[in-house]
Amino acid sequence: LEKTKIFLIYLKFIGRFLSFYLKKKIKKNYKIEIISRAYHAGIIASVIKSKVKKINHNFDPRSLYPEESVTVQKWTFGGKIYQNWKKQEKFILNFADKVSVVTPEMYQWFKSEGFNGEISLKHFNIDEKIFNLEISEPGLSTLNREKYNIKPDTIIFGFLGSLGSSRQWNSIYPYIKHLNSLYQLIGK
Repeated sequence: LEKTKIFLIYLKFIGRFLSFYLKKKIKKNYKIEIISRAYHAGIIASVIKSKVKKINHNFDPRSLYPEESVTVQKWTFGGKIYQNWKKQEKFILNFADKVSVVTPEMYQWFKSEGFNGEISLKHFNIDEKIFNLEISEPGLSTLNREKYNIKPDTIIFGFLGSLGSSRQWNSIYPYIKHLNSLYQLIGK
């Protein structure tokens, strides 16, 4: 469904409906902030922001959706669907006051895309002191590598989330396949 323009029209219709509703509810000095997580919600929030100027819009993409969809083979890089989502990305950024990103690379990406607003870097809202073994328990990482006979230059890939066998957006298999093509992680 998200490969069609009808889907994007539907998202924008929802945004227009909500903006009409909010215009009637907002008091003159009442402040509203919309945090849109992911591109779909970003489109809706951007339509609302375009109609109701008093709203702050914080876009929280969590991933670069157009590029992620190429990686998992939903659509092709540079194809019509990809280009349409890139157009929506520009629309979202045009009406976002702030972008929250999860990696330094995403931070640089949105800077290179010309976003001039505030960009904040959040590491999935985790306390890195707890999850970084070298900070929480110095030497433990080296000890575990020795225990399991893992060389220091070996890449360790950890994942916490859905491990499904389907080709849905939350499946790890397309990412493993992509990483394997880059780093030869599995087999020779």
